[in-house]
Amino acid sequence: MNATINKNLISINIKEYLNQTIAKYHQLNAELETAIKTANQQYKDGFTSKIYTDEHLSQLLHSKTEQASNNFISQAKALNSEVKNYIAELKKEILLATSSTQKSADYAVSVNNALQFLQLEGASINDETAFQILHNFINDIETMQRFRSVIEHQKDEKLTDAHGNTTFPLTFGQLENYERFFKTFAELETTVESLFVRKKTETETEYIANGAKLSVPMDGYMQLISEKNATEQAGTVEKMAGELFTDRK
Repeated sequence: MNATINKNLISINIKEYLNQTIAKYHQLNAELETAIKTANQQYKDGFTSKIYTDEHLSQLLHSKTEQASNNFISQAKALNSEVKNYIAELKKEILLATSSTQKSADYAVSVNNALQFLQLEGASINDETAFQILHNFINDIETMQRFRSVIEHQKDEKLTDAHGNTTFPLTFGQLENYERFFKTFAELETTVESLFVRKKTETETEYIANGAKLSVPMDGYMQLISEKNATEQAGTVEKMAGELFTDRK
């Protein structure tokens, strides 16, 4: 029995998707800035023409800028939800692929036999011997985690070095790669959780009239960092997925 994962289940292009979505967010920013500058220009023109009272102009300016900001917030939240849903659906595909390993009718018997062989080796078991016993289960993540726990218990030590790398690379190298992939994916999930819903700062750029100033909401430094982190993490996830999820016999 060989545990096989179908790459077709999780063929992804997540980095390109995120780049396109971030571009949409930047377009929303541009539209917000244009709307606010237009409202401010109307205020400035109205103040100069004296058609409206100062109070009416102030109310009009406030109303239009508030509407523009609310529209932006609504669209940004919708975009953020879209990204989160995309990531959530992708995660479902990955979990489906990693849990759909082919198992023979006597799979449970094979696992039990392997456990018995491990126990016979006891604390003296090494990587080469463990691989000979467990090589057919390499792509079965949960089963390999169980086997690793058994060996760690027998040897009374963790199978990792000071850098967190497995000391049984032949046997558990693939499992370690899977676990690193899921850790990176979890980091991506955290990053996109609030990717487009961060609070903006108000930047006053010029005096308009009658004490009013042009103020345009701007993204802060953390927004730029989050976008950079998201695309880098997406690229890493994409690369790792391409290396991990291949058909194996």
